[in-house]
Amino acid sequence: MNAYRIVSEYRGPYTPRLHRVALPGLRGGEVTYTLKLTTLGILRAGRDYVVSGWGQGALVQYRHGVRGRCYCLAGALFAATLGWDSELSRAHALLRKVVGAAIHRWNDAPERTQDEVIRALNTAIAIECHRQCQDCGVRG
Repeated sequence: MNAYRIVSEYRGPYTPRLHRVALPGLRGGEVTYTLKLTTLGILRAGRDYVVSGWGQGALVQYRHGVRGRCYCLAGALFAATLGWDSELSRAHALLRKVVGAAIHRWNDAPERTQDEVIRALNTAIAIECHRQCQDCGVRG
């Protein structure tokens, strides 16, 4: 039996996103928490969306067939969150540094490939992992 129960789920235009869970309280009853991804979580989830299907010219494109949805870089990051917040802003800023341009323009360049977008996300993930290790004092 799970120690938590799903309270509600946000179903946005792009993907369902779990956002509230209930945990047992100290004196019975339940305590409800809202889940929120960190910058690293947003980048990882965004990479998963791009790996599953990538596109250009729109945040998300609905296609029939095996792939279903295709996400541009900005759309993949947005789909990973519950809305615009500081963590999403940090993910955007980090990717802007990695690619050297506004991410929607970089993604939509005619010569851009899905592999390049995935490499940019992997680079941003590595940078954010390194930053978090420095923040917590872990040496490696």
